[in-house]
Amino acid sequence: MPALDDAKRWTNLGAALLIILAGGTVYAFGAYSEALKATLELSQAQLELAALCGNLGNYLGTAGFFYDRFGGVASVKFGALLIGVGYGCQWLLATWGSTYAIELLCACCFVWGHGSGYLDCAAVGSGVAAFPRRRGAVVGLLKSFYGLASSMIILALPWLGGIDFIAALAVVAGGLPLLALYAFEDAPDRAGKSDALDALAGRTFTSLAGRVVAFSLLALGIAILRVVA
Repeated sequence: MPALDDAKRWTNLGAALLIILAGGTVYAFGAYSEALKATLELSQAQLELAALCGNLGNYLGTAGFFYDRFGGVASVKFGALLIGVGYGCQWLLATWGSTYAIELLCACCFVWGHGSGYLDCAAVGSGVAAFPRRRGAVVGLLKSFYGLASSMIILALPWLGGIDFIAALAVVAGGLPLLALYAFEDAPDRAGKSDALDALAGRTFTSLAGRVVAFSLLALGIAILRVVA
């Protein structure tokens, strides 16, 4: 596989940010969990069990083996399918209900959590491969987006809440990675070395990190104002 040219490395990184943003929606469970609890008549213990299943799916660990075997593009497609189906089925369950509500909810949470693991692995793996001399900065930036994903989506869609928010997650988490594939491709194990690119990457990642910190403080301020109000 030929090395990525300098321009393609940047488009790959931009696509990876969208991909990991979708994967990070797993942290949005708290934004709609109370609606699930009320709609499906769950106990707090059952709700926590569902959240645990999401974590188990996310951190199962098979995504890394899949990525090594089939590459980043295949990982993104599979992860988008899982996370979209998981959220979609969860929305259907919350809308229509079921006698086996907690069992089905746990299955849905495991599926969208597992899909997130594939998106996370594909984004980080390709980002590190594209910028091998700036691995720490790339991983730090991507993980910031992964952790802030739910805050970004909540701020972008303030009018949605409860069960409707789950439907939005199905569309966003399943659609963003597929959209990102137009600018994303498998990166080779060694993307080549470029001193000029390395210097530019250092400055760019520093600037982006500062903006992520600023956004985090903004999100925190808005959250505090909402609580006070």
